[in-house]
Amino acid sequence: MTSKKGWLGFNPKCKGFGGAEEGIIHEKYRKAGRRVICLPQLKWLHHFDRKIPHPVILMDRIVNYIINFNELGLDLAPVKEHFGEKQFADALLEVEKR
Repeated sequence: MTSKKGWLGFNPKCKGFGGAEEGIIHEKYRKAGRRVICLPQLKWLHHFDRKIPHPVILMDRIVNYIINFNELGLDLAPVKEHFGEKQFADALLEVEKR
């Protein structure tokens, strides 16, 4: 039986799809003093050929990255660089609303 007691969870301010991918979850566990291991024989597979049952909104993704980077104390420069200054600025305003 698998225990859910060890699950640190997602930030409750996050919504939608994206921005809390594997790297964020791994870093959250590391910062909490937990061990994170990689099993190379397990392969990650995305099934993007299937219909996603919820809307994929880019702004949700950017806002989620900002929320998660802030929670973990990470530099926001890579997020700003990747998404661009305008979208990053708009996302910062959205973060304040959540």
